[in-house]
Amino acid sequence: MLKRRYLIAMIITLAFFLVGIFIGSLLTDTRIKSVEESSSNQRMDFESLQTQYLFLSFLNQQGNCKAVEETLNKNILNLITTQERLENYEKQAKSNYNDFINLKRSYSLAEIKYWLLLKNTQNICDRDVVTVLYFYDSDANCPKCRTQGFILSYLKKIFNERLLIFSFDGEFKDEPIIEIIKKSYNITTYPSIVINDDSFSGLQTNDDVLKEICKGMQEKTGVCLT
Repeated sequence: MLKRRYLIAMIITLAFFLVGIFIGSLLTDTRIKSVEESSSNQRMDFESLQTQYLFLSFLNQQGNCKAVEETLNKNILNLITTQERLENYEKQAKSNYNDFINLKRSYSLAEIKYWLLLKNTQNICDRDVVTVLYFYDSDANCPKCRTQGFILSYLKKIFNERLLIFSFDGEFKDEPIIEIIKKSYNITTYPSIVINDDSFSGLQTNDDVLKEICKGMQEKTGVCLT
């Protein structure tokens, strides 16, 4: 009788274990599918933006800038949403790691393309926008990276669409262009930020970053006037 109880208990435990594995795998696949769909949508959005920019460059008319800027801003928000999904997936991923690497690489490339397109749009449309490239180390031993992230998030809420932040895992070796950009701006430590085209190494305080942002804006408003 006692052996039978042990056998039943073992079977029940094994069943729970297998169900747990199945549910975990299902959730992981669902997260991957969700991010893959976002990445696919972003690639299509970016192709649309490229076409709009080519059209704008050809006509060289300021009247077309508003439509391009609105579309660009909309897709920047989509990038932010996908970044949050990637960060959440990275914390929980225990399998399908190669799929995650490919998704992270695709997202990093999308960020870089948006940033380059934005810089070109600024030249034609004279956009009063400040861009920030934020390089961090995703390793848990970089508390200053988290602090820098909090500061940038706070300033983003203040400036909204006038401040565009692109974040990159500086130690992500699977996408070579990240290393090229790092060398171009002499990024050797984390955290590091590039405000417009000026690079700053190490943790930058809220006041330091705010000063550089305001310096890069043509029209001084709000906190830039105080």
